[in-house]
Amino acid sequence: MMRWIERAFWGAGIALLVVYGAIRVDGEVGRQRGLIAFQSAHATTAAGEVDVAKYEDVPAPDQSLWNAKRVKDYEASLRSDMAPPRGVLEIPDLNLEVPIYAGTTELVLNRGVGLVDGTARLNKGGNTALSSHRDGYFRVLKDIEKGDAVIVDSPRGKMTYRVSETFVLDKMDDSVLDPTPEPTVTLVTCYPFYFVGNAPKRFIVRAVLEKNPEAEQTTDLAQSAPNAVAEN
Repeated sequence: MMRWIERAFWGAGIALLVVYGAIRVDGEVGRQRGLIAFQSAHATTAAGEVDVAKYEDVPAPDQSLWNAKRVKDYEASLRSDMAPPRGVLEIPDLNLEVPIYAGTTELVLNRGVGLVDGTARLNKGGNTALSSHRDGYFRVLKDIEKGDAVIVDSPRGKMTYRVSETFVLDKMDDSVLDPTPEPTVTLVTCYPFYFVGNAPKRFIVRAVLEKNPEAEQTTDLAQSAPNAVAEN
Protein backbone atom coordinates (compact mmCIF):
# COMPACT_ATOMS: atom_id res chain seq x y z
CA MET A 1 0.00 0.00 0.00
CA MET A 2 2.77 2.43 0.98
CA ARG A 3 4.65 1.60 -2.21
CA TRP A 4 1.52 2.38 -4.26
CA ILE A 5 1.09 5.74 -2.49
CA GLU A 6 4.76 6.53 -3.04
CA ARG A 7 4.43 5.79 -6.75
CA ALA A 8 1.33 7.96 -6.93
CA PHE A 9 3.20 10.88 -5.38
CA TRP A 10 6.11 10.35 -7.76
CA GLY A 11 3.70 10.30 -10.73
CA ALA A 12 1.98 13.47 -9.57
CA GLY A 13 5.34 15.17 -9.10
CA ILE A 14 6.51 14.23 -12.58
CA ALA A 15 3.22 15.44 -14.07
CA LEU A 16 3.59 18.78 -12.32
CA LEU A 17 7.15 19.12 -13.62
CA VAL A 18 5.97 18.39 -17.17
CA VAL A 19 3.19 20.98 -16.91
CA TYR A 20 5.57 23.53 -15.42
CA GLY A 21 8.11 22.89 -18.16
CA ALA A 22 5.48 23.25 -20.86
CA ILE A 23 4.34 26.54 -19.37
CA ARG A 24 7.93 27.81 -19.26
CA VAL A 25 8.58 26.78 -22.86
CA ASP A 26 5.32 28.31 -24.09
CA GLY A 27 6.01 31.46 -22.14
CA GLU A 28 9.52 31.72 -23.56
CA VAL A 29 8.26 31.25 -27.10
CA GLY A 30 5.67 33.95 -26.50
CA ARG A 31 8.28 36.22 -24.97
CA GLN A 32 10.63 35.73 -27.91
CA ARG A 33 7.85 36.46 -30.36
CA GLY A 34 6.94 39.55 -28.39
CA LEU A 35 10.54 40.73 -28.38
CA ILE A 36 10.91 40.14 -32.10
CA ALA A 37 7.67 41.98 -32.83
CA PHE A 38 8.65 44.86 -30.57
CA GLN A 39 12.17 45.13 -31.98
CA SER A 40 10.86 44.98 -35.53
CA ALA A 41 8.23 47.63 -34.91
CA HIS A 42 10.72 49.82 -33.03
CA ALA A 43 13.34 49.53 -35.75
CA THR A 44 10.76 50.29 -38.44
CA THR A 45 9.42 53.32 -36.64
CA ALA A 46 12.91 54.57 -35.82
CA ALA A 47 13.85 54.34 -39.48
CA GLY A 48 10.84 56.47 -40.37
CA GLU A 49 9.24 53.75 -42.46
CA VAL A 50 5.88 52.62 -41.16
CA ASP A 51 3.55 53.18 -38.23
CA VAL A 52 2.18 49.62 -38.26
CA ALA A 53 -0.98 50.30 -36.28
CA LYS A 54 -1.90 53.27 -38.47
CA TYR A 55 -1.72 51.46 -41.79
CA GLU A 56 -3.15 48.12 -40.66
CA ASP A 57 -6.26 49.80 -39.23
CA VAL A 58 -8.09 49.90 -42.56
CA PRO A 59 -11.81 49.06 -42.86
CA ALA A 60 -12.79 45.71 -44.38
CA PRO A 61 -13.14 46.07 -48.15
CA ASP A 62 -16.43 46.43 -49.99
CA GLN A 63 -16.45 43.18 -51.95
CA SER A 64 -19.77 43.66 -53.73
CA LEU A 65 -18.02 43.84 -57.14
CA TRP A 66 -15.43 41.15 -56.42
CA ASN A 67 -15.17 37.79 -58.11
CA ALA A 68 -16.17 34.94 -55.74
CA LYS A 69 -12.75 33.30 -56.03
CA ARG A 70 -11.01 36.58 -55.25
CA VAL A 71 -13.09 36.92 -52.08
CA LYS A 72 -11.90 33.47 -50.99
CA ASP A 73 -8.30 34.35 -51.84
CA TYR A 74 -8.57 37.50 -49.75
CA GLU A 75 -9.95 35.55 -46.79
CA ALA A 76 -7.14 32.99 -47.13
CA SER A 77 -4.55 35.79 -47.18
CA LEU A 78 -5.70 36.94 -43.75
CA ARG A 79 -4.32 33.70 -42.30
CA SER A 80 -0.81 34.41 -43.60
CA ASP A 81 1.86 36.51 -41.93
CA MET A 82 2.95 39.55 -43.90
CA ALA A 83 5.32 42.47 -43.51
CA PRO A 84 3.58 45.65 -42.37
CA PRO A 85 1.98 47.82 -45.06
CA ARG A 86 3.93 50.79 -46.39
CA GLY A 87 0.93 53.09 -46.54
CA VAL A 88 -2.70 53.42 -47.59
CA LEU A 89 -4.28 54.23 -50.96
CA GLU A 90 -7.57 56.13 -50.91
CA ILE A 91 -9.88 57.05 -53.80
CA PRO A 92 -12.85 58.75 -52.08
CA ASP A 93 -15.06 58.94 -55.20
CA LEU A 94 -14.86 55.14 -55.52
CA ASN A 95 -15.11 54.46 -51.78
CA LEU A 96 -11.74 52.70 -51.95
CA GLU A 97 -9.35 52.51 -49.02
CA VAL A 98 -6.70 49.80 -49.18
CA PRO A 99 -3.30 49.08 -47.57
CA ILE A 100 -0.21 49.28 -49.76
CA TYR A 101 2.39 46.51 -49.41
CA ALA A 102 5.84 46.15 -50.93
CA GLY A 103 6.05 43.96 -54.03
CA THR A 104 3.49 42.25 -56.22
CA THR A 105 3.39 38.67 -54.97
CA GLU A 106 0.07 36.84 -55.16
CA LEU A 107 -0.28 37.11 -51.38
CA VAL A 108 0.21 40.88 -51.52
CA LEU A 109 -2.28 41.34 -54.36
CA ASN A 110 -4.89 39.23 -52.58
CA ARG A 111 -4.49 41.24 -49.36
CA GLY A 112 -4.21 44.73 -50.81
CA VAL A 113 -2.31 46.84 -53.33
CA GLY A 114 1.31 46.19 -54.30
CA LEU A 115 4.05 48.79 -54.76
CA VAL A 116 5.76 47.66 -57.97
CA ASP A 117 9.45 46.95 -57.39
CA GLY A 118 11.76 49.40 -59.13
CA THR A 119 9.33 52.32 -59.14
CA ALA A 120 9.47 55.35 -56.84
CA ARG A 121 8.75 55.04 -53.14
CA LEU A 122 5.50 56.38 -51.76
CA ASN A 123 5.25 60.18 -51.87
CA LYS A 124 8.94 60.54 -52.74
CA GLY A 125 8.53 61.97 -56.25
CA GLY A 126 8.94 60.24 -59.59
CA ASN A 127 6.60 57.52 -60.81
CA THR A 128 5.05 55.34 -58.10
CA ALA A 129 3.29 52.32 -59.63
CA LEU A 130 0.63 50.48 -57.64
CA SER A 131 -0.92 47.24 -58.84
CA SER A 132 -3.82 45.02 -57.81
CA HIS A 133 -6.30 42.55 -59.29
CA ARG A 134 -9.07 43.65 -61.67
CA ASP A 135 -11.55 41.28 -60.00
CA GLY A 136 -10.71 42.49 -56.49
CA TYR A 137 -9.70 45.87 -55.09
CA PHE A 138 -9.11 47.49 -58.48
CA ARG A 139 -12.40 46.53 -60.12
CA VAL A 140 -13.78 49.90 -59.01
CA LEU A 141 -11.29 51.57 -61.37
CA LYS A 142 -13.80 50.93 -64.15
CA ASP A 143 -15.70 53.95 -62.79
CA ILE A 144 -12.79 56.31 -62.20
CA GLU A 145 -12.90 59.68 -63.93
CA LYS A 146 -10.46 62.41 -64.85
CA GLY A 147 -10.02 64.79 -61.93
CA ASP A 148 -10.79 62.20 -59.23
CA ALA A 149 -8.58 62.42 -56.16
CA VAL A 150 -6.04 59.66 -55.53
CA ILE A 151 -4.67 59.98 -52.00
CA VAL A 152 -1.54 58.23 -50.76
CA ASP A 153 -0.97 58.21 -47.00
CA SER A 154 2.61 57.30 -46.10
CA PRO A 155 5.19 58.12 -43.41
CA ARG A 156 6.10 61.16 -45.53
CA GLY A 157 2.59 62.53 -45.14
CA LYS A 158 -0.73 62.37 -46.94
CA MET A 159 -0.53 63.58 -50.53
CA THR A 160 -3.33 64.17 -53.01
CA TYR A 161 -2.93 63.35 -56.68
CA ARG A 162 -5.48 64.07 -59.43
CA VAL A 163 -6.32 61.67 -62.25
CA SER A 164 -4.95 63.16 -65.45
CA GLU A 165 -5.73 60.31 -67.84
CA THR A 166 -6.79 56.68 -68.20
CA PHE A 167 -5.88 54.38 -71.06
CA VAL A 168 -5.45 50.76 -72.12
CA LEU A 169 -2.17 49.08 -73.09
CA ASP A 170 -1.02 45.69 -74.26
CA LYS A 171 -0.08 43.61 -71.21
CA MET A 172 3.54 43.32 -72.40
CA ASP A 173 4.01 47.11 -72.58
CA ASP A 174 5.72 48.20 -69.37
CA SER A 175 6.54 51.75 -70.47
CA VAL A 176 4.07 53.10 -67.89
CA LEU A 177 6.54 52.05 -65.20
CA ASP A 178 9.26 54.36 -66.51
CA PRO A 179 10.34 57.38 -64.40
CA THR A 180 8.32 60.57 -64.80
CA PRO A 181 9.48 64.20 -64.51
CA GLU A 182 6.75 65.08 -62.01
CA PRO A 183 5.42 63.22 -58.95
CA THR A 184 2.97 60.67 -60.34
CA VAL A 185 0.94 57.70 -59.14
CA THR A 186 0.30 55.05 -61.79
CA LEU A 187 -2.41 52.49 -61.03
CA VAL A 188 -2.12 49.26 -63.02
CA THR A 189 -4.56 46.39 -63.37
CA CYS A 190 -5.57 43.85 -66.00
CA TYR A 191 -8.26 44.60 -68.59
CA PRO A 192 -11.07 44.04 -69.58
CA PHE A 193 -12.41 44.02 -66.04
CA TYR A 194 -14.87 41.15 -66.63
CA PHE A 195 -12.78 39.14 -69.09
CA VAL A 196 -12.95 35.38 -68.53
CA GLY A 197 -9.44 33.93 -68.24
CA ASN A 198 -6.14 35.80 -68.41
CA ALA A 199 -6.93 39.34 -69.54
CA PRO A 200 -4.87 40.47 -72.57
CA LYS A 201 -4.62 44.17 -71.73
CA ARG A 202 -3.70 46.58 -68.94
CA PHE A 203 -5.89 49.38 -67.64
CA ILE A 204 -3.81 52.37 -66.56
CA VAL A 205 -4.68 55.34 -64.37
CA ARG A 206 -2.28 58.28 -64.23
CA ALA A 207 -2.59 60.74 -61.35
CA VAL A 208 -0.34 63.77 -60.89
CA LEU A 209 0.50 65.42 -57.57
CA GLU A 210 -1.87 68.24 -56.70
CA LYS A 211 -0.45 69.32 -53.37
CA ASN A 212 1.62 67.97 -50.50
CA PRO A 213 0.91 70.07 -47.40
CA GLU A 214 2.28 67.53 -44.94
CA ALA A 215 5.36 66.14 -46.64
CA GLU A 216 8.72 67.13 -48.02
CA GLN A 217 8.89 67.89 -51.72
CA THR A 218 11.77 65.76 -52.88
CA THR A 219 12.18 63.88 -56.09
CA ASP A 220 13.55 60.39 -56.25
CA LEU A 221 13.98 59.44 -59.89
CA ALA A 222 16.65 56.82 -59.26
CA GLN A 223 14.55 53.79 -60.10
CA SER A 224 15.82 50.35 -60.96
CA ALA A 225 14.22 48.04 -63.53
CA PRO A 226 10.53 47.58 -62.59
CA ASN A 227 9.27 44.19 -61.55
CA ALA A 228 6.08 42.31 -62.32
CA VAL A 229 2.57 43.68 -61.85
CA ALA A 230 -0.76 41.98 -61.25
CA GLU A 231 -1.52 39.04 -63.51
CA ASN A 232 -5.16 38.12 -64.00
